[in-house]
Amino acid sequence: MSRCTSPWVCLEKQLEQGVVPVEILSRVKEHLVRVRQNIHGGDINRSIRLLGRLMDAQERRFSKNSQQMRKEEAVGFAKTMITCGNVLLNERTNSAWRSIPENRWSEVTSGILDSSERAAILLARVVPEETHWIAKENIVMAIKNGTTGPATFPDLGTSSLWTKVKDGITLPRTEHHVISAIYRNVGRYLKPKNRTVNSRIISATLVNTTLVNGNSTTGPSIDGNVTIVLEHTEQTSNGSTLCVFWDVFHGNWSDEGCTKATTNTTHTICECNHLTSFAILMDTTGQQGNGNGNSQGNGNGNSQGNGNGNSQGNGNGNSQGNGNGNSQGNGNGNSQGNGNGNSQGNGNGNSQGNGNGNSQGNGNGNSQGNGNGNSQGNGNGNSQGNGNGNSQGNGNGNSQGNGNGNSQGNGNRNSQGNGNGNSQGNGNGNSQKGIDQEIWELLNLTA
Repeated sequence: MSRCTSPWVCLEKQLEQGVVPVEILSRVKEHLVRVRQNIHGGDINRSIRLLGRLMDAQERRFSKNSQQMRKEEAVGFAKTMITCGNVLLNERTNSAWRSIPENRWSEVTSGILDSSERAAILLARVVPEETHWIAKENIVMAIKNGTTGPATFPDLGTSSLWTKVKDGITLPRTEHHVISAIYRNVGRYLKPKNRTVNSRIISATLVNTTLVNGNSTTGPSIDGNVTIVLEHTEQTSNGSTLCVFWDVFHGNWSDEGCTKATTNTTHTICECNHLTSFAILMDTTGQQGNGNGNSQGNGNGNSQGNGNGNSQGNGNGNSQGNGNGNSQGNGNGNSQGNGNGNSQGNGNGNSQGNGNGNSQGNGNGNSQGNGNGNSQGNGNGNSQGNGNGNSQGNGNGNSQGNGNGNSQGNGNRNSQGNGNGNSQGNGNGNSQKGIDQEIWELLNLTA
């Protein structure tokens, strides 16, 4: 390819000149491996298009004369195709993906899934009597003969890269070959609206190996429901998960034919009446933490501070009220990501009321007041994950501080301090709603 202005142009010309697809595919892999440290978005786009064309050519080659294709060629083609997909899904290519318009991510990613699955289906048809297993860092693919009873796919027990993964699809008895796969890092590029993909992608397809046909879109249907176990990429606290499949015809996620059997903070079990690529989505629109933190000081120097905190949107908000003897301050402070809501008041007969320091993730809402005849009212420090909402008032003529800290789901923890001249009120609210029911037989569903 040294005489070519672009390696992709040269490889495409070789395909047009009739070079065997497996040879060109091998050169694609070599190029991707060589440039993966400095790969660009254009490389990803061109490689995906070329992989699709090579897959078409290989299927035509097989359909014209199935006896012409040797076992070694079919095995080599499938392994090389999956290696190419593995390189394109590597963490180090993330910056290259970011240079591709986001509205094209699903199209490009679907190309990786489609080419990998079609290569495995073709291998099953060339050598139907054998079981094959291909494991890479970001893709594991298994091809297995039909089962005499319910069985879980893929078998991940023999690869150090996948031994800790408990994802799996349990199928009823079938006489057809089963193509199963798990993909890492795909969810970040198949982005749904108002939700995030919170699992690896797992897929299963049935193959009728008696048909000499390269078309992989019309495989046999499953007789009964399938059970899918998927581990959450991030732990969830409110159970707002959804079982979905990738609709290749409409280019989006759909929950049609799928239901959620049970879930906890780390895993979800789904039941679906069809086969394709599955994932777990997590709702990101309804995550709210609500709480009130009120404090009152009675005597010389009175104040009242009220705050409400909701973890939706972005921003920090603080409010202050100052005066001799009496003051009132109200405020809301909201942040998504990480944030602090801090306030401090010092003086004689002065007080402050501060709103919230709320964060989704980790955050603190802290306030402090010192002085004679001084009191404070502090709102919430709310967080989804970890957070503290603390209030403290020191001085003469100071009393009663209350704080509520709520995290998404439920739970209030309040504390009060009362005294003449000096009192403290602390509120530390950090609670999670977990699902009490453990996932049934979770660790026993995989072989």
